[in-house]
Amino acid sequence: MNENISVSVRARPFNEKEVKDKEHCLWQFGNNNTITSLPPPITQPVSSSLPPISTPIKSAAGSSSATAAGSLKTPLKTPLKTPLKTPLKTTNATVPQSPAPATSLTSKFVSNSYTYDHLFPPTCDNYEVYDTVARELVKSAMEGYNASIMAYGITSSGKTYTMTGSGKKNPGIIPLSIQDVFSYIQECKEREFLLRVSYLEIYNETVNDLLGVNQENFNLKIHEHPVTGVYVAGLKEEIVLSVEHVISLISAGEAHRHVGSTSYNLQSSRSHTIFKMIIESKEVLPEGSGGESPVRYSTLNLIDLAGSEKASESTVSAIRNKEGSYINKSLLTLGTVISKLSEKDTGYIPYRDSKLTRVLQNSLSGNSRVAIICTITLASNNFEESHNTLKFASRAKKISNNAKVNEILDDKALLKQYRNEIAELKSKLSDALSTEKELQETLSEKEKMKITNQELLNKLVDAEKHRSLLESKINNLNKLILVSTSVNNSASKGGGGGGSRSTFVSPSQNSSSGHHGDLGSITPNSFSNLLLQSPSQNNNNSNNINTHMSPLSQSTSSLTLGSGNNESNELIQIQSKMAKLELELEEKNKKIDFLTSFNQDSALEKIKQLEGELVQRDMDLGLYQRESTRLQTLLSHKDEKINSLESKLRDILLKFKQIDSENTSLKSKIQEYEVMY
Repeated sequence: MNENISVSVRARPFNEKEVKDKEHCLWQFGNNNTITSLPPPITQPVSSSLPPISTPIKSAAGSSSATAAGSLKTPLKTPLKTPLKTPLKTTNATVPQSPAPATSLTSKFVSNSYTYDHLFPPTCDNYEVYDTVARELVKSAMEGYNASIMAYGITSSGKTYTMTGSGKKNPGIIPLSIQDVFSYIQECKEREFLLRVSYLEIYNETVNDLLGVNQENFNLKIHEHPVTGVYVAGLKEEIVLSVEHVISLISAGEAHRHVGSTSYNLQSSRSHTIFKMIIESKEVLPEGSGGESPVRYSTLNLIDLAGSEKASESTVSAIRNKEGSYINKSLLTLGTVISKLSEKDTGYIPYRDSKLTRVLQNSLSGNSRVAIICTITLASNNFEESHNTLKFASRAKKISNNAKVNEILDDKALLKQYRNEIAELKSKLSDALSTEKELQETLSEKEKMKITNQELLNKLVDAEKHRSLLESKINNLNKLILVSTSVNNSASKGGGGGGSRSTFVSPSQNSSSGHHGDLGSITPNSFSNLLLQSPSQNNNNSNNINTHMSPLSQSTSSLTLGSGNNESNELIQIQSKMAKLELELEEKNKKIDFLTSFNQDSALEKIKQLEGELVQRDMDLGLYQRESTRLQTLLSHKDEKINSLESKLRDILLKFKQIDSENTSLKSKIQEYEVMY
């Protein structure tokens, strides 16, 4: 983008002093953005001894202002009858005896006319200036072009008012630019942005960081990078997220800026300030696309220059004289650089002769869109200073710059570094979430293992109890069933060591009967077989049974054929129950064997291992939490210390202002005493 520097001229209204002194307007705004000087007004001479009226010059205006400020030690005792409305120029010509004709007063006047990109009369406000000059440059900065907006002019001509404004009702270029930056970001959905700001001042040829309060933020050094160009080492850059955040930083920086009272105004800027916004933007790609877009890198410089001063009208303070000399020197160097650039001089350009031109080298060297707003006053007492400002603006208008979009493809852009860091942190977060999930699963497995182990133990205990119960039932049932061994054992115990034959005593036998009969050689097996025989067999053997039972009485014998059938059925039922119990016992024994063979040691070892891992991760999480708490506590202590230092600094500034006002009051009293005596 090859274009000339945009130059605009803005005139401020007459102030109270100029109105009181009845100064005249010596500049006229014409068509086609042209400003033209006017001839001085025609006034009648005070007396015949006065020389003829000539064009206004600087020295006469200076003496007039000095008189208004009360710098003369001896006041005029006899006032002039006709006040001088324009400064006069003394000559060595012969004093005429009579007033010169009116045509001779304007015959030597030469009109000066200049044309610029934009002219702003005293009636326009900051919104009109911003919309006309600055809005397009701010948009270019958001699109990747470097842009600089500069206010230049004499002191008390409205530079700071143009750049910063006067509150929310009439904001200046800086707050309006900040609002447009965030509005652009809100409307641009296809790109993502990262904003950083810095705020510096150049006071007495020293570079100070207005956003830092430490001693190391003063007298910063200027260096040059082969790729990025000139930069200020150690300059603090704050990442900003909102309009309010930026305005708060500017307010904090303005509290540290050097201002002072001069003969022109009470709050005069004694330093040049540069508010810089670094803009990085990147196209938002859809997730999973895998490609990378370049990062656009641009800077927006908003510059408020201190005003040039006339040494003859400066205050008697040595500090103000020193400040004025440094301001004039830096502005003179800036004018020299602008002059050489306008002449397309390819030789040496003295950027290094001043800190101001050195810092602005990137903006003035070509790769930037630049707009200069020259502020003037139309009053006759500053005619020459306004004329010099217009000459500076004419030279600056001839400079041509070739701005281009700045793109970074590597990882040097802070936005890309942050994106890479975000991706890395997301990966770590994913790992942490998976670790947390594993911990939760491990914890749940541990709980399940505990529950399973307890259930197994409970089942084992229940199985043992059930086995014991079954064994007791089996033993009880076995006791009810007669087998050969139990019968033989009972017979041996009852026979007293006799023969092998068993005797049977009826359960219903009366103890008083005194008769004892035996069943011969009937055993339990033969008895069972007998019960299970067919009726014919039972009939054949009935005589035998009766023979064996003959000694028994009819009243005491209960082993009839009917009773034998009933006992056989009961015996079959008992045997089926015993078979079922044996099967159930076998199953329970298998379960008991399985539970007994379960390797509890390996399970416990695994549980202990999982518990150890869980404890270690709990310790790590606790360590992270303690470290985070410590850092938060440290940060709160630092914030408290910063608030305390800011409070102390405000108290010191307040005391300084009180002392300064007292000093001003004492100076005025001394001047009154000097005038009186």
